Amino acid sequence: MDMTSRALESLVGSSQRTEALLAEGLAALQQVAEGLGDVRGLLLERLPERPPPSRTPPAVAVGQRVRVRSDVEEPVFGWGAATNGVIGTVRRVTAVDGTCLIDFPRLSKLWWSKLDELEVVVPDLLEDEIYEGAEEEGKEEDNGANRIAGLVQLLGPQSSSVEQADAANELGCMAHGDAQKKTAIAAAGAIPALVQLLHDCDGSVRSSSCWAVTECAAGALGSLAAGHAQNQTAIADAGAIPALVKLLDKDVDICADICVQKEAAFTLSSLAHEHVQNQTTIVAAGAIPALMELLGSRAYAAQAARALGSLAASHAQNQTVIADAGAIPALVELLGSAWDDSPDVQEAASAALDSLSAGHMQNLAAVVDATAAAKEEELAATLQVGKRVRVRRDCFEPAYEWGEVDHDSVGVVVRMDDDGHCLVDLPDVKGWHAMMEEMQVVVDGEEGTEGEEERQGEEKMEGEELSGGNGKDDGEKGDAA
Repeated sequence: MDMTSRALESLVGSSQRTEALLAEGLAALQQVAEGLGDVRGLLLERLPERPPPSRTPPAVAVGQRVRVRSDVEEPVFGWGAATNGVIGTVRRVTAVDGTCLIDFPRLSKLWWSKLDELEVVVPDLLEDEIYEGAEEEGKEEDNGANRIAGLVQLLGPQSSSVEQADAANELGCMAHGDAQKKTAIAAAGAIPALVQLLHDCDGSVRSSSCWAVTECAAGALGSLAAGHAQNQTAIADAGAIPALVKLLDKDVDICADICVQKEAAFTLSSLAHEHVQNQTTIVAAGAIPALMELLGSRAYAAQAARALGSLAASHAQNQTVIADAGAIPALVELLGSAWDDSPDVQEAASAALDSLSAGHMQNLAAVVDATAAAKEEELAATLQVGKRVRVRRDCFEPAYEWGEVDHDSVGVVVRMDDDGHCLVDLPDVKGWHAMMEEMQVVVDGEEGTEGEEERQGEEKMEGEELSGGNGKDDGEKGDAA
């Protein structure tokens, strides 16, 4: 009995010690939990104290989630149903005027805004992102097909012109850069409906609402065709190409607005891109002469050049046809200094020339010749015998020295040599030697009188025989050169 009692007492003591140890352990764990309980709060409190990131905020682009900046009190196009806290997705950006279309989950229509009124929403790693309508996002995805079907239905003749234009515009925005949406929109029957809108304005009525529908329909077809071979074929099979080529014609009343022709050229370019059959069909429909005419206008040149490039790419027959139409010198002209203020035009022209010359030796040689001729013509247009000139302001030391001439001296060119040398007659200096690159033409209204110009022009033939007033004769000129 004594041994049993001692054993029981030992077990009871051991159990009590274990319970004490467990209690101590639990207390320690509770202290740890309490110490860690406010970690999230402490981190969130510290976040504002961190220095702002050094990187530049992301620029607004198609597909990004954005909201109106908190410091914008009144958007340019008004609030409508939008607010500062609502977050939506950019569907379309127009770089020319800095506008864009935003798709908000709870708004029935796309919302117009200026790019500088928006900020890109970057998800916070610690805080839940506030997204208006996020709880319905899955439901919205499920109803995407219904939304597309509803828009396609609005394209029909039972809808007003405004409804048709809005529906076409929204379908184009939805298709932009989204291959799945392109497929879904085409499957819903949008293509024949949009093509029909191109033909609906073929009648005698040419109202502003009519061309608005045509513009939106053409743009939507271009977005559906871009980078989507199946849609490219379907749009061509629906008869869009002849209608689009007709829209390029500036004599057609429906094309009174610039955007209609731009959208038509854009869509033809999208249809032709890497699609041999469409390239052939578009050229056969007579697009080249119309695009060539548009190429000479600043309003249309960029889109016309892109369309020509798409038609020529990897298509030997089209390369020849387009070159025979005079496109090469016309495109080379767009690369000249007169178009330096239109880099988009120059970029499109350069790409089109690449497409025309790739694998086509005759066109490549024509591009080289046209480029050389353009440079000569540009130089000749700015510096010719009989032109009034002065030394360029950025020329600080002429090749043949100043002599009695300075930057304000105005004279008449009396001779130009193939080596870039010229002779200039000034009122007090005859036969002054200079390099053509050192001179600039004096425009009307600048220094110099008409009497001086006439007198100097009469003496220009004599000036060819005179040695330079800056102390250089023709022999010395050759040594200096």
